[in-house]
Amino acid sequence: MEDNPENLADGEISQTDSIRLGLSDSFKDIEGYAKGESAGVPTGFRDLDNLTAGGFHPGELSILGGVAGTGKTSLALAITATASIEFKKACLYVSTKDTTKGLTQRILNAQAGVNGFLLRTGRLPQRNFPKLSLAVGPLSGAPIEFYCQPRTQLRKVVEAARSLREQRRLELLVVDHLQMVLVNPQQQNKYEDVTIVVNELKRLARELDIPVLALSSMNRSARDRYSAEPRLSDLGDSGAIETTSDVVHLLHRPEMFDPEEERGKAQIIVAKQNLGPTGTIPLTFIADYSTFVKYSYEKTDSSGF
Repeated sequence: MEDNPENLADGEISQTDSIRLGLSDSFKDIEGYAKGESAGVPTGFRDLDNLTAGGFHPGELSILGGVAGTGKTSLALAITATASIEFKKACLYVSTKDTTKGLTQRILNAQAGVNGFLLRTGRLPQRNFPKLSLAVGPLSGAPIEFYCQPRTQLRKVVEAARSLREQRRLELLVVDHLQMVLVNPQQQNKYEDVTIVVNELKRLARELDIPVLALSSMNRSARDRYSAEPRLSDLGDSGAIETTSDVVHLLHRPEMFDPEEERGKAQIIVAKQNLGPTGTIPLTFIADYSTFVKYSYEKTDSSGF
């Protein structure tokens, strides 16, 4: 019985590639590697970029998981800002919970190095305002687009990414976060819908030849068990998150589980990487600016007060 073309996705009929094409493309990459070039989008954290051979790679779906309050959004915004400001990578940041103004303010505070809480309460010292002014220049030219909707539909995310890719060569898509993306407005089965979202984001990464970074919540048991580190099995709502993704990063802040731990110390655990090793990279969370920086082995006061 022949396949009904109407039941097949566009472009899937007789879509084959020869190994000669694969070899040609592979050797182009190999030549670039030999020259020290990388097709990846850097994270801005050297040790993490070294472990992942340059950051996030075109055609790959990466997951950033962590329990609530760990700072997944802060880390994702830091990566987005670095990619766009320092490396001129065009980024689309999709948020299901924040506004464009709110996200912009968070990036601005982090880039300027000012305390966001003091700023919002009108208690930011006057000496810090020039820092904000200096940070505006680089940010105003950064190729960052936001798509912020409280009930974000998957098809809208796909449409926005395709449109930007056609217009200005979108180079990084960040989805914050995947459990809140709706397959349809009447979303009912959470497991099935998250599976669809994950599979579609992976397909979109390959179609547009861009890296996709999706933030993921963790199962409640990950917080309740007070374990030292998160696990792949803690990723919430769908086994497809672990199986479909190319790379999984798990963000961990020990002080959230043990008050005796060093304040500000954080870890990003590369728990899965299809084309590379796993490992743990130390970071420092700066509460003042709600951002992450390279870990310093000297004690860091991250309280801000």
